Amino acid sequence: MKKCLLIFFILFASCTTVEKSNIFTTDEKYRFDISTHETLKKSFITHFNNFGIDHKADEIIILDINKDKNDIYKSILDNRTHIDFITRNPEEIFNIINLTNPNDKEIVSDCINAFLRHHAVKLL
Repeated sequence: MKKCLLIFFILFASCTTVEKSNIFTTDEKYRFDISTHETLKKSFITHFNNFGIDHKADEIIILDINKDKNDIYKSILDNRTHIDFITRNPEEIFNIINLTNPNDKEIVSDCINAFLRHHAVKLL
């Protein structure tokens, strides 16, 4: 009986998948899920809602990964022009974050702040 239970548990565990989330926490302790472009968008909407920032959810656009432009995105990161790029192209934020070294919190933070500034200034 114990062997059957053990086999069942191993089979069950091997068949289930756990979605891994990638939470980025800013210095101010704000949390953004940068796992996918959809979770990042939800994080921004939650952030705007938490602070009472007027926004239209359908105007917050975050594109999925575009591998055709990877060389361009890498060049932007290498030249450290990511803030200007996100300011002009906020919908491309996930592409830049996705290519960023996970240990480089400064670049991810810069991108998130540039995206937030873009949407805040748009409302003025």
